Amino acid sequence: MERRDRGRFIRGLVAVGDFCCINLVFLMVYLFFDSDMTHQFNQKIVWLLLNISYFPVVLMFNQIHNTRIIYIDSLLLAASESVVLLFLIFISLLTFLQIEVGTIVLLTFFVGFFISLNLWWLLASRVLKYYRSKGFNFKRIIIVGAGKTGLMLFRELHSDLGYGYKFLGFFDDNEKLRGASNKYGKILGGKSELNVWDMPLDIAVAIGSPKILKCVVEKIINPNITFPNIIAPSVDFLDESSVQFGIGNIICNKSVLSYNTSLGNFNLLNVFTQLGHDSKIGNYNIIMPSVNISGGVVVGDCNLFGVKSTVLQYKKIGNNVNIGSNSVLYPGTIIGKNTNIYPLTRVRGIINSNSIVK
Repeated sequence: MERRDRGRFIRGLVAVGDFCCINLVFLMVYLFFDSDMTHQFNQKIVWLLLNISYFPVVLMFNQIHNTRIIYIDSLLLAASESVVLLFLIFISLLTFLQIEVGTIVLLTFFVGFFISLNLWWLLASRVLKYYRSKGFNFKRIIIVGAGKTGLMLFRELHSDLGYGYKFLGFFDDNEKLRGASNKYGKILGGKSELNVWDMPLDIAVAIGSPKILKCVVEKIINPNITFPNIIAPSVDFLDESSVQFGIGNIICNKSVLSYNTSLGNFNLLNVFTQLGHDSKIGNYNIIMPSVNISGGVVVGDCNLFGVKSTVLQYKKIGNNVNIGSNSVLYPGTIIGKNTNIYPLTRVRGIINSNSIVK
């Protein structure tokens, strides 16, 4: 299958647009002010320094337009940081070379560039999303797991083609499914076929059991494979810049992540999940719909949170814990590893490892 990925050109095209913004605003400032005010600003050396100063900015922010899902506030924040960085580099060069430029002229230029760069980046993001939705600049993606969780993830990806993924099919080790198809795609094979795939490929592992999820991921050893974070467009970040992600996380529609939260690798957050401030989620956790995890909660690895379960603030959960649906874990509770908590249970205090709580 021929790949039509043209992503290598995107960063260059956007960078060309950035430089066009710089030089267009430079020209407008020249035409707007009289020659006495712009005498120093219009020197060729100043124009050259201005363009040279933007090269480090391009190198620092060159990945943002290749991100599959990007929110407007993140885009505007990156544009603002780009203008500030350009300003600092440019002023440093002027100071070093002892070139004086009028304050009003400088401020006018950078305000104009700030506005033009934001408008250009917003336009570029919209055009790029449309471009990807037509099947260009796609990345290949395969879903590992052809069960209900895998089908749910396929519907999620298919609901917004702006994700920029071209779905190739499923991988599943269930022998009964080999070579079969469901209504969403073909079962291409199991982990043995996946590990000999000879082209770059994005993988989303959609399995509803933490232990099986971990086992499957550890057996995928193909260096051509990467594990992107799949984040639904409707996910609400209260402060996205403070949220940290590992790899392979799947965050479904209508979830809310507060500030200073962190997720390790291969966590699945179903619809309407809420993570409170300063919460820390480990690896391979399956969080079912409408789960509420309050602020300051620390979660280990391979845990299963049942539907509508609630973890109140500053609680610690170990590894391999199953929390039943509609259960509530009160503040100060510590749950040891390999613990099973039955549905509708109210839990307080310290629960030893290998316990069953009813």
